[in-house]
Amino acid sequence: MSSKIMDATLVTSAPTDITNRINTFTLVQALAIIFAGVVMLISANKIDENAFILKAVLEIAGLLIILLGAVRFMSKPMIKVYLPTGSAAQELSLFFDLRHADELKKCINSGIFPTNGMSGNDENGNLRMDIILSKDGQFAAVQLFQFIPYAYKPITELQRFTSEEAEKLNSFLQFIR
Repeated sequence: MSSKIMDATLVTSAPTDITNRINTFTLVQALAIIFAGVVMLISANKIDENAFILKAVLEIAGLLIILLGAVRFMSKPMIKVYLPTGSAAQELSLFFDLRHADELKKCINSGIFPTNGMSGNDENGNLRMDIILSKDGQFAAVQLFQFIPYAYKPITELQRFTSEEAEKLNSFLQFIR
C-alpha cells in the first residue's frame, strides 16, 4: 500500500486543538511496578548464599516485574487532550452501509444529527466515520470515508464541532451504538 492510502485517517489529520500528552497515570503505575521489581532484586542480593532457591525466585520475579512495568508504560504512554478544556479525547471509528452515504454527508456538513431512523453500527459497511470526542463533550471532530477497493478515501472534509454541536453528535453516537 502506498503511504497516501495509509494517511487517509482522521487521526493523522487531527485538529490542532488536540495534542498528545504523556499519560501520567500510566507513567506513575509503570514506575511503581518497576520500583517493586527493583526492591525484589535488592532483596534477592541481601539473602544469604545458602538460600539459593529463594534468591533465584526473587531475582526472576524482580526481573519479570520490571519487564511488566516497562510493558505497562509502552502500552499507552500518550493520551490525546483537547487543549481549551484540558479534557482527554478518545478516537473511534464506526462503520455504516453505503446506503447511508448521502444522509451521513449531509449530517456531517450541516452539524445536525438525527436521533432516530438510522440503523446502528454495521461492521461490514463500506463507510467509515472517524470521530475524535473530548470526554467532557465540548469538542468533536468527524470525517467520513468510503471504501474503494483496497483503501478508505475521504468523502467529506474534516468537520469540527464545539459545545452544542458536539453534544448533538454525542447524542447521535449514543443512539446508533
